Amino acid sequence: MTEPRVAPRSFWSDFWDRFDRGLWEPQTLRKLCALTEGDLFVDIGAWIGPTALTAAVNGARVLAFEPDPVARQELEDNVKANPGVNVTVYPIALSDREGVFRLTAHDWLGDSMSSLARRRTASALSSLWCEPGQAPLALWERGRG
Repeated sequence: MTEPRVAPRSFWSDFWDRFDRGLWEPQTLRKLCALTEGDLFVDIGAWIGPTALTAAVNGARVLAFEPDPVARQELEDNVKANPGVNVTVYPIALSDREGVFRLTAHDWLGDSMSSLARRRTASALSSLWCEPGQAPLALWERGRG
C-alpha cells in the first residue's frame, strides 16, 4: 500500500499514527488501494483526507467534498503534502435540496462528526451556517472524463 504523507503540524497525529499502523478501517483501505490511474473516487465528507489521499496516492482521481472549515484546512494541507496527487477539494456540503443549513459537529468543528442534521446541543464552537451545494451533472461528467 502506498501511504499518503501528512502535513507536519497535524492536530490529528494520534489518528494518523493509528492509520499508519493499519488500525483504522483496514477493509476500507484495502479497497481503496485497489484503485488505479483512471479510476474516480468521490469522497463526500472527506474530513482530513484518509480515504481521499489513500485513493489518490494509488493513482485515482479524487473529488473531495468537505464543508467543515477546520477539517477542510487540514485536508488541504495534507493534499499539499502529497505533490502530484489528483485531488480537487470542494468547500461545500451536498444535499438533496437547496437551502441554508446549520453544519454541526459532535464536539467541535473538525472532529470528523460534522453533519447537516440538527443537534440540539450545538454551540457556537461546534456549528456554523452553510449553503450546501448540489453537485451539478457537469461536475460528475468532468469527473468521469
